[in-house]
Amino acid sequence: MGIEEIAATIRTPKIFQLYYHKDKALTWSMIDRCLDAGFDALALTVDTIVGGNRERDLWTGFTSPPKLTPSSLLSFATHPSWTLNYLLREPFQLSQTEGSCGRGSNISISVSDYFSSMLDQSMDWDAAAEVRRRWGKAFCLKGIMSVEDAQRAVDIGADAIMVSNQGADSSMGVERLSISWPKSLMRSAIRLT
Repeated sequence: MGIEEIAATIRTPKIFQLYYHKDKALTWSMIDRCLDAGFDALALTVDTIVGGNRERDLWTGFTSPPKLTPSSLLSFATHPSWTLNYLLREPFQLSQTEGSCGRGSNISISVSDYFSSMLDQSMDWDAAAEVRRRWGKAFCLKGIMSVEDAQRAVDIGADAIMVSNQGADSSMGVERLSISWPKSLMRSAIRLT
């Protein structure tokens, strides 16, 4: 379901979770589409700029769309509903990237490969501030993991932060996060400007 379809379907406040792509025209286009569609807030995701170590996906060979291998053909044969679903429904598309980027929308690619090849791993505070400036409405940074970063988020104009471990499969491979970090973040005095 695309940005415009979501906006037409849902009458409640809407927040769009944005991933910062290497293709800036795609990133800016998604922001413009959200503005035009009347989204209320934008959450820039900062905790998943690299693909996670999704061992189950690696083990099963999961890609989207699926690659046809002897193993996957056997899985489809033993799960006829999967086969019918795949054959009778519209092909999977990344609606948000349609028309902007073929890679990841019409070829077999793993989730990890998509994140590694499409998302801008050099995203920094200046990039986050530019997204905030272009958006101009309620803005959130999702995936803040330290008091210092929470303060910096406020300093660039974030209206909110999301403390989340959704990116844990990505960040856990880089550094081990203490289970107490959300508590220290919540107890800290963040200077509001």
